Amino acid sequence: YTDTDGDPFTGDWARDSQYDIDQFGVTARIEGDLGFATLTSITGYIDFDRDFYIDSDASPLRQFEFNQLDHVQQWSEEVRLSGDAGQLNWVVGGIYSQDKVKVRTPSFLDNLFATEGLITADQDTTAFGAFAQGEWALSDTLSLVAGLRYTDEEKDYVGGTRDLNPFGISLLINPLCPGPTQPCQLS
Repeated sequence: YTDTDGDPFTGDWARDSQYDIDQFGVTARIEGDLGFATLTSITGYIDFDRDFYIDSDASPLRQFEFNQLDHVQQWSEEVRLSGDAGQLNWVVGGIYSQDKVKVRTPSFLDNLFATEGLITADQDTTAFGAFAQGEWALSDTLSLVAGLRYTDEEKDYVGGTRDLNPFGISLLINPLCPGPTQPCQLS
């Protein structure tokens, strides 16, 4: 392939590319004065979708093209109690969060490898944390700070790459799959 117009800022892409992002997010913060301390709750939610097409070689051939489709949902909650007692400022609390990430990426290798593929990923994450911190003022310019944090996180992931072989003659040869002309999935 040769660039026919000489302009380095244009290409002869096989198709028009799209780039579409939709995101919704909300955060709520509530505080209450308990007299001896302040109770704070922070709740957050994000819903994110992305769809974009990549023609990485900018040629009219379909050889390294991908359509990236992502969906992410995240929810989190933090609750903390903070206060002071003379020279000591302190905070204790906990946080919980859940993330769900789904990725689907069709790939188009038609002209170079005579095949198309599909990359998928599905990941769920659940996390919990607890924390405590104290700051003791030794003077106007010197403090002693001590803290603890515990975090527990669990991830579940399923994903893989599949040679879809829509033409029956895929040239992607992988020793982990039964043959170059069979649909193949690597997980």
